[in-house]
Amino acid sequence: MVGWSVMVFLPLAYLIGSEVFYARSISPEGVRDVAGYFQRFGEPRSVRLVERDGQTHYEFSGRLPARLTLAMPSAPPAYVFDAQGRFVEWCPDPGDTPSYRSRYPLGVTGKVDAPEVRRRFGIRPE
Repeated sequence: MVGWSVMVFLPLAYLIGSEVFYARSISPEGVRDVAGYFQRFGEPRSVRLVERDGQTHYEFSGRLPARLTLAMPSAPPAYVFDAQGRFVEWCPDPGDTPSYRSRYPLGVTGKVDAPEVRRRFGIRPE
């Protein structure tokens, strides 16, 4: 009986632990601006210019979970900053959040490279 319990409990605990670890690793806790993003997360996977209500925003695409983590988001997290570099909002999984994509549609984007963002906001490369 104990053997079966362990065989069921351990994989379940690993799955739940993976989700918790991933959620904590992508949380923007403490991020107030673009510089804070670079300090907490390092280089984003990509940066897009997106329009919302006639205003330009920067959407940073975060990292997917590590290979050994069983968390399975449909898309990397997205972090949005206004034109002055202030943190506006984030979405842990834009692929599963239609309301996020309706606010920041992919059709109205332009790519920007991370070094350009660093220059724009006066952030030195590490």
